[in-house]
Amino acid sequence: MHIRPLPNILIGVALIGASALVSMLFYLQHNPRPAAGPVAQAPRAESRVPGLLTVITARRPIKRGQRVTPDMLTQIRVEAPLPRGTFQDPAAILDAVALQDISRGQIVTQDSLLRDDGVRPGLSILIPDGLRAVALRVNDEVSVGEFVRPNDRVDIHLVLPSDRVARAQGQDVRLGDHTESSVLLQNVLILSTGETLASPDGQNAVPMKNITVAVTPKEAILLAIAKEVGKFYLALRKPTDEALVDATPAHVDDLLAPSTSPTPRRMPDPPSPAASKSPTRKPRDSTVTVIRGSKSTVQKFPSDDAS
Repeated sequence: MHIRPLPNILIGVALIGASALVSMLFYLQHNPRPAAGPVAQAPRAESRVPGLLTVITARRPIKRGQRVTPDMLTQIRVEAPLPRGTFQDPAAILDAVALQDISRGQIVTQDSLLRDDGVRPGLSILIPDGLRAVALRVNDEVSVGEFVRPNDRVDIHLVLPSDRVARAQGQDVRLGDHTESSVLLQNVLILSTGETLASPDGQNAVPMKNITVAVTPKEAILLAIAKEVGKFYLALRKPTDEALVDATPAHVDDLLAPSTSPTPRRMPDPPSPAASKSPTRKPRDSTVTVIRGSKSTVQKFPSDDAS
């Protein structure tokens, strides 16, 4: 085996290193390093616009009675001052329960949430103190054409059939129509509305609406009886109208009875402007010629207008 002398190997390594050094110097000469400046510095975080503050909004719709989770929330920046009752820290909202529907992008406020560790999500937290929730099955006619919404106020009218009214009043069921309509409850709060499938005829399922109202315990008992003995209807109230009226029950005879209200008399038309400005005419005397034989005389008599 032939072995290359060691001095020759060292000379070869030295030549290779010198060649690499020359190549590096040539590269640096033709590609100078850029001077230090803003471009060469590491990018810094974008500074916030002065005067803008962070608020919490809904990332997606939050339903009434639903517990708030992190995926429901997001942050935006708005100009000061912030709306009353807003939140800047999402941790202050988590696990709270929504008291009303919160739409996507809406700012979350204290009035729209209930923050209590012991509160369970659902309809129960929406019931005012001292009241009870009662569900009513309705259709479009009963529910004012689907215009009834949560937080609305309604009056509940009850229509009792003729036979039940006649028995209650001690009258003969066979004589006349005793159907009666009355105002059962007034200014009732609507808690929620929903839709389910029901089969009134036992065969075909049709959509039926359920409306949940908040009533006192005594009113809940009345509603339970009313649902069994008669038909009820809802009358939608204006939001600012909370007055209770004394409405007397109505009977079929009230619709058939003739009107007893007096016929209004027609007032005389006022004189026209032209007639009021016409000059007053002076009444003229009447003249009569009296002939006696060959003589004739003229006599004047005052007219009736002058008397």
